[in-house]
Amino acid sequence: MVVTLLFVGVQLRQATRAVQRSSAREAGNALVASLQIYADSAELSEIILRAFESLESISPVERSRFDSWMYCWMHAHEQEHLASRESAYLDELLAPKRRAIAGYLLSQGGSQWWIERKTWFTDYFQRVVDEIVADPPPGFETSGYTPAPQKLP
Repeated sequence: MVVTLLFVGVQLRQATRAVQRSSAREAGNALVASLQIYADSAELSEIILRAFESLESISPVERSRFDSWMYCWMHAHEQEHLASRESAYLDELLAPKRRAIAGYLLSQGGSQWWIERKTWFTDYFQRVVDEIVADPPPGFETSGYTPAPQKLP
């Protein structure tokens, strides 16, 4: 009886870890999908780069597209950070993603977007991102826009 309970416990633990790894993998795939859209659409790429410079530089329709893309991109990061909390995602894998978040959100338009849209995300992820922006990880870089490092309120 004890051996059976131990066996069931081990099997349950392995199944839980497999589900957690699967969730983390799905979050990573969602991130790649959002970046693929960005890479495949010259029009969307141009909107995103202008938005990072200044949200005022894009039209309302472009703002809607930018909001949608940023939400998908940030939501994928949120899922990975939530998976990390459940030990399904190695913290080491999050380091480059934190640099990417800092790179985007420390642009003028990115920081404005985060201030306006942060309530779209969980309280936990809001704290994570606020910490990333307040103390950017070493080695973060911008991508195609002028950085405007600043502290968020």
